[in-house]
Amino acid sequence: MKYSRSVRNLTSQPVIIVMSDDVHGIRYQSIAESSLSEKLFYEAKNLMKNENNTLYDADLIVAITDKDAENMKRYYNIPEEKIILWRFTYNTPTSSTSNIHSPVKPFSERNDLVFVGGPNQCNTDSIMWFGEKVLPIINEMMGTPIQLKVAGFVQLPKDWLKEHPYVKRLGLVPEIESLLAESKVFISPIIYGTGINTKNILALSNSIPLVTTSFGSNAFLRNSQGEFDYMGVSDDPHEFAKLVLDRYTSESSWNKYSSAGLNYVTNNHGLTALREDTIRCLDKVNRIRMNYISTFSESESQAQTQLQMKPSSPISLKLNYAYAVFLVTMIN
Repeated sequence: MKYSRSVRNLTSQPVIIVMSDDVHGIRYQSIAESSLSEKLFYEAKNLMKNENNTLYDADLIVAITDKDAENMKRYYNIPEEKIILWRFTYNTPTSSTSNIHSPVKPFSERNDLVFVGGPNQCNTDSIMWFGEKVLPIINEMMGTPIQLKVAGFVQLPKDWLKEHPYVKRLGLVPEIESLLAESKVFISPIIYGTGINTKNILALSNSIPLVTTSFGSNAFLRNSQGEFDYMGVSDDPHEFAKLVLDRYTSESSWNKYSSAGLNYVTNNHGLTALREDTIRCLDKVNRIRMNYISTFSESESQAQTQLQMKPSSPISLKLNYAYAVFLVTMIN
């Protein structure tokens, strides 16, 4: 909020845009409720207060998921007209090669399950849930145990890893695409949180079948029948295990969801989506800016008439607002 206030002091009537990666206060609240930590409840309360002030001070809020937009309206009473959806884009315009591509290796050359995540409590709790509740069911049904490879700095207790030998923590993996190319199914057993799980976009972009939970599917679109026809979604351990085994044991099923996932992410998180969302956002910014120009010009004209001064050029006003928008974009 301190940055937006500084910008408002630098120039007349700037358009302040806040890019919300996710609604952090609500995410911290979920973690606090899971751990029953008084310290985390206190931190979540302060974070939600600061987040609320920042969102209220903005002229336009960019949300990357429909769920986050709903949370902003529900918990922070943000008017719907102040929020615009900007889908997460995995393939960037500066990429020399596409990050969205067909399978590098076929079904027959792949093994094991894979998860990718950072050092946050949600990832730790989610993997422990999967290791305790789902993986034993999978391995019992398979007969031959399947291994889950956990890439990234996910914090897992050493004693817990000893008790769950089929969960292997890899740590930092320099070439994550190589790991995905040799893995058969990507699991994303997220049990709480907000925002979009970029790990799921990573999986779909690399044409590896994805199985996730309702929390993991928050930012993803359903088909006209209200179904996720390109990935598996369940919060029930037994159903989750069945979805994993379906992709893991059936080559036809694996090919189906590999292709469907690739098509979905290409259409909704590629360059076309980026262009569409950029145009919508800039159009919204321009309408806000022109409204400011009209309002400010009228007020300025009245004041200058009283002082018998010539009004400022509308062009200079437009440049003034454009500069402010660019500055806030850089700051955020």
